[in-house]
Amino acid sequence: MKSALLRLVIACASLALSAPFAAAQATPEQTQSWLKDAKTTLARLEQPEAESQLPPGISPDALAERRRDIDQAVRTLNRLTGLRDSLPDARAAATAARKAESEWSHFTEKPPYSLLLIDDLENRLAAAGERISTSRSSVSLFQRALENVATESSGVEERTRTVAAALAKTPDDPALKWQAAAAVDKTRLIAARHASVLANIDLLQAQVDASQAESDLLRRQIKAASKSATLTAEDIANLQKTANDRIAALRKENQGIRARLRDAIVARTKAKEALDASLNTPSPDNKADPLLTAVFETSETRAEALQFISDNLDSFASLEALTPEVYQKRRDYLTASSRKDRLEAVQELRSYLDRLSAWQTVSSNELTAVIADLGRQSSLSNLITDADPRVKTLAERREVLWEKQQFLQRVVQASTFQQRNLARWIGAFEEAERPKNWSTWLGDGWTKTKNLIRRIWTFELTKIPTATGQQSVELGLVISALTFFLIAYFITARLTRRLQSIAVNRGRIAEAQANTFRNWLMILAGIVLALTTLHILRIPLTVFAFFGGALAIGLGFGTQTLIKNFISGIIVLFERKIRVGDIIEVDASTTGTITEINTRSSVLRNAEGKETLIPNSLFLENRVTNLTLSNRRVRRSIRLGVAHGSDASQVMAVMKECAERHGLILKEPAPLVTLDDINPGGMTFMVYFWTEFNSKTDSNIVSSDIRIMIDKRFSEAGISFQNSDMTLRADAPLPLEMVRQAPAPAPEQKRAIP
Repeated sequence: MKSALLRLVIACASLALSAPFAAAQATPEQTQSWLKDAKTTLARLEQPEAESQLPPGISPDALAERRRDIDQAVRTLNRLTGLRDSLPDARAAATAARKAESEWSHFTEKPPYSLLLIDDLENRLAAAGERISTSRSSVSLFQRALENVATESSGVEERTRTVAAALAKTPDDPALKWQAAAAVDKTRLIAARHASVLANIDLLQAQVDASQAESDLLRRQIKAASKSATLTAEDIANLQKTANDRIAALRKENQGIRARLRDAIVARTKAKEALDASLNTPSPDNKADPLLTAVFETSETRAEALQFISDNLDSFASLEALTPEVYQKRRDYLTASSRKDRLEAVQELRSYLDRLSAWQTVSSNELTAVIADLGRQSSLSNLITDADPRVKTLAERREVLWEKQQFLQRVVQASTFQQRNLARWIGAFEEAERPKNWSTWLGDGWTKTKNLIRRIWTFELTKIPTATGQQSVELGLVISALTFFLIAYFITARLTRRLQSIAVNRGRIAEAQANTFRNWLMILAGIVLALTTLHILRIPLTVFAFFGGALAIGLGFGTQTLIKNFISGIIVLFERKIRVGDIIEVDASTTGTITEINTRSSVLRNAEGKETLIPNSLFLENRVTNLTLSNRRVRRSIRLGVAHGSDASQVMAVMKECAERHGLILKEPAPLVTLDDINPGGMTFMVYFWTEFNSKTDSNIVSSDIRIMIDKRFSEAGISFQNSDMTLRADAPLPLEMVRQAPAPAPEQKRAIP
């Protein structure tokens, strides 16, 4: 019973991997059950006696691998629980952001608005854009992670099936039971990873939706505030006050740094003296003490880092002092009365921008160097053990470098913020100062048109669910795909029409057959182009599985006959037992020529010009006679009766002669005349001849011609046709006899009842 249950678990695990990842959609209750089971199993496998209790054939490495799998599963399931708990809040935030964007109509304050408000809105818009870009990049990374999980799952699935097959043969093997349990643990790990990645994608998508709604709201607010915005002297005074407060805070921070710097310099001096003393002391290897060397290097790193932070805090304070100056130059531009003054203000702002750019470049280079130093320190720490006395010293050095890194990040962030504002102002001012002529208007119009086209092109039509989350479908992508499909289909149609014309003109194939092949080729090309179009749209075929099983079943029943006829048409086309131009007889009642073989039905034209649609499946299910399957020859016959007394040999010779003289009757096989019957009315002869189905030969006309020729020759030879009427010969007397007929008895009369 236990082994049967275990095999069921293995089968379910294998099915979960191939479904795809149905186990990844586990409910929170099932996730908690998995987590509880994993913790219990991990605690049992981590016991000291676990290795000694391994079944024969299971190595300690396998035990270690299973421990790692379960440990990763525990951490992944915990992370999955946290993600699922955060997802409702993220979706609620996105809903609230969309609601706020749709409900906002105007500011509560009355215009004019401060340019500081617009700067704040612009900076928030840039931050929202960065969040959107970062989240989308993370979504792409997680989608690639899903592909890695799928690749890993294929190997696990194969191993699971192998173990399940072996366990089915020997269900009592303890090693196989252990391997089966390990396979279940591995399967749950992969399912948990898949669910965790999907949860991350959902969470990031909700954050993108919230940031997108926030961006839309900020754009509307910026547009509304920009209609009436000023920068007053009061705004400059407030900026000056804020800058002074920040400068005071930086100076106070610098005082603490300088106090620490003095202590660091003292510590470095002492470490240097201790290291020099050790070097002056004779030793067997004449090398410095590693611990003293590490202490000195750490103290020197601390002193240099604190000195760097102290010096740059002064520069940081000057950056804060620069902020009111920059805004004052901006106000000078806005209040300038002449173009010359405005251009001078713009030039000064550009000089500020150049200084900030240089400062940011230097700070970024320093930050890169600090990150490299941290990498070297981490590598050095990996080379020593915890018992090494230098461990504490190296940890202190990393803390100092981390402090320097954090300070540089503050500087880079502040300079980037100021640089972004300056660049935006300068761009707007230079745009306003450009001379307005026809070329400028054209350039501006073209720029606006490009921006409008770009927004329309990237407009999101919908999102479709896929195995890796959700796929965005943009308008530009749809237009590109449809354009590709139409152009490719048009080119394919022209090429197939050209090939059809060449094949027909060279006599390789008949016109009707060439048209049929072209139709089928276009259907095949349409399917290939449709699949290619879906690939361009990045829509996987698996997305159609989300339409539901009920719809698929309904479509299956509804299109059963259509699909049957379609498949029958393919079989008929490739089997070539029935071709365009063949003369066939269907159900012994309908005879005609096949003019078209289409996807659902074929067209049969009879001798009277009537066209009948024959379902393709009828060719495979019913009895069909093809009169031109192997050749286009057909034997026909004419029955003629002559009177008694005619010379049979002469009659047969005349009939054969007439058949042979007709130009549309084949010479081989030669016409044949037979005496078919002798009856009281005369003798019946049959003439058999062969004709060929083509556009020049009409069997009815040929038969008519033969009858006319025979009638003429019979008249010349004195041969009489058979007369079906009764004739009386009067060359002898006819005997006559009178016969009296007895009268019929009178009917019996009934007596009346008195």
